[in-house]
Amino acid sequence: DNKFNLLELIPKEKTEDKKQKFGIVIYRLNIASSRIDFRDSSLSPAFAKSIGRIDMIVSLSLPAKVKFNLRSVIATTPSASLQASGELRIFDKLLNAKISIKNLPPQEFSAYYANFPASILSGALDSLLEVIYNDGNLKAHSQSQVKNLTLSKDKILISLNSALETDITYDSKDQKLDYSGIADINRADISGLEKVETIKGISGRINFNNSGLSSEKINAEVLSLPVEAKVKLNDYSDPQLKMEITAPNLDIKATQQ
Repeated sequence: DNKFNLLELIPKEKTEDKKQKFGIVIYRLNIASSRIDFRDSSLSPAFAKSIGRIDMIVSLSLPAKVKFNLRSVIATTPSASLQASGELRIFDKLLNAKISIKNLPPQEFSAYYANFPASILSGALDSLLEVIYNDGNLKAHSQSQVKNLTLSKDKILISLNSALETDITYDSKDQKLDYSGIADINRADISGLEKVETIKGISGRINFNNSGLSSEKINAEVLSLPVEAKVKLNDYSDPQLKMEITAPNLDIKATQQ
């Protein structure tokens, strides 16, 4: 019926009355052109996503371990590619994996960051992740490249290209997501701001977590003038941004215009 339960391969304990008369050893499975339908019912509404065109080699060391290596495509728009390798320890409910993702659109996974202060409209993410999943708890370290990410908050629109290094923990029982990391911004533009309207050519390093963000030095162009800034935002839920700006070559006439 197109279903396969890996646990059925684990040998059952022998009893005195029933002796095992037949045995089989499977040490490797080659899986081609398959699909995984992922569903996280801990969220409301439940989050679902399909991973297709899976080519996978599974090495079995039953009843304790399963090693795997796979290539696949995630059902997003446009499609994202996924490569992964790792080990599943069945009795420990422990998964160790390294995952490479190309062209993943983060806006299609907004269910996992509902408290994020802005809406993600478009963009793509390339990422290399090291993941440990243990009985509902997820820990991940990632090195990522954000390409043409567009965010909106009220009338404010942000476009961003950046390199990210992030640590993530997720507890499925408490539905709690914690993250922290560093963003090296190559270029970002902000429009829709009062008074200045637009800030262009933003570059610098930003430290962030699920509470807020800060940076000791950001370069940008405001009112056609090059500036340097320090920024700090302590609480996304009460977004009060503290900023210190210096303009080494301030042209008073330009600011009046």
